[in-house]
Parts: sequence; C-alpha cells; structure tokens
Amino acid sequence: MKNPVQAPADSRSTARLILKLRESSVEVGKEIRVDLFTERIQGLKEGAFTLSYDPQVLELQSTVEGEVPKRGDAAGVLSAISNSVTGHVQLKLERPNKPVAEDGRLIAMQFIAKAPGVAMLHAEMTEGQDQVFASTPRPATEVVRVR
Repeated sequence: MKNPVQAPADSRSTARLILKLRESSVEVGKEIRVDLFTERIQGLKEGAFTLSYDPQVLELQSTVEGEVPKRGDAAGVLSAISNSVTGHVQLKLERPNKPVAEDGRLIAMQFIAKAPGVAMLHAEMTEGQDQVFASTPRPATEVVRVR
C-alpha cells in the first residue's frame, strides 16, 4: 500500500537523502556529476523520488542506477524519467524481494553546465511502501554555480 508520508522533525536520527556534487562550481560547457544517496532508509521496498534543477543553467545528460536498487535483490530496479523543459527527474525504486537494508547511492546523474548562473538541486521522496520506515526522509538541497 502506497502512502504519502510526513517529514520528520528530528534530523539527527531520521532518514534523509543526500546530494553529493563532484564540484560545486563549474565553467559553462563542463560536466558535473551529482549522486543521490540514501541514509537511514531501512525497510523500503518501493519508493518514488523527485529531483528538480534549473533547466536554464543545467542540462541532464545521463543517469546511472546506483548500488541501492539491486544490492541484495537482483530483481530490484530504478527507473528514471526526466523532463528537460521543467527540470524534473522522477525516480521510481522497486525492490520486490528484499527491502533496502543499507545506505548507499540511489542514482548517479551527469549534467552539463549550459549557462552562467546558480542552480539549486532539490531531491525528495514523494511516496514509499515499506515495513519499518515510518516517515519520509529529509529532502536534500545543493547549489551549483556555473561561471
């Protein structure tokens, strides 16, 4: 059963998403890698995530599934649908045989810096189905400066 879940109040011990940038400042025309990690998301069997970015400043080039979708569940899959006009990436994680038991990378994304400016990247979990997970992980936000 899918349920929208509420963000937790105590950020020190709750689940969260983490965006990691290889570089926080790049020149126009250069590539930048962005990884989305999970932390303390245990027991998740199915989840939907959204990543947003400024499509005027960044252009999504590619996505590569991280370790979390398949670790311990060969049938696990992560699908990604991107909209370069709105700057949104919809991610759907499915682990039918075994829920998420460890932290790790959900997805690696490669962007190209296409115009000078500041682009905010924001990732959040929009729904989840699990056994031991009680609330939505804290969203993640990072900033990329393009010069």
